[in-house]
Parts: sequence; structure tokens; C-alpha cells
Amino acid sequence: MRLVYKLVLGIIFIFLMISAIMQYLDYKNKLHYLILFKTQVNEEKEKAIKLSTQLHRLKDKKYLEKVIREKLNLSKKGEFILILPSPTPVPYKPTPTSVPHWRQWIETFQTGIE
Repeated sequence: MRLVYKLVLGIIFIFLMISAIMQYLDYKNKLHYLILFKTQVNEEKEKAIKLSTQLHRLKDKKYLEKVIREKLNLSKKGEFILILPSPTPVPYKPTPTSVPHWRQWIETFQTGIE
């Protein structure tokens, strides 16, 4: 009778341990999903803020006129347009580095000895 009692308690203990492990793994998966979801929500909030800012900017008539004039290269009467060419790269000639003075002295004395 005692053996049956221990066997039943052992089976119940194993069942509870397996259940606890499964619950822990499920919790970890849900926590990972929650973190991913929160980051996506934050990204979407930032995107919504940028879009609303852009929308308010585009509703401004002065800004809209400026953008249209820049894209179509238009000007108002009495305005002067200054077109600057893009700078051309200047060729660079590297100068060789000179031999240090101490090395020149050593070479001078070595040639005198030989």
C-alpha cells in the first residue's frame, strides 16, 4: 500500500513539474511577444507624429509655395536667381616626405667612413 501511495505521489509530482515548466515556457513566449508588440507600437507612434508634422507643414501656404517654386525653378517678379555651379575637385599632388635630419647626419657620416 505504501508503494502505491509513493508511486501516485511521484506521478502527481512529475505531472505538476511538467505543468509548471510548460507554464513558464508559455509565459516567456508571451513576454517576448509583448516586448515586440510594444516596440512596434512605439515605432508606429513616432511614424504618426512625423506624418502629422508633415501634414501640418504641407497645409502651410508659404511652405507649399516655397516647395513648388524650388521644384519647378520658378521665381517671383523682381527676384534674382543665383545659380552656382557645383565645385569641381582640385587635383592634389602629394609631396614626398623628406628624410629626417638625424637620418641625413647619419648618412653623411657613414659615406665619409666608407
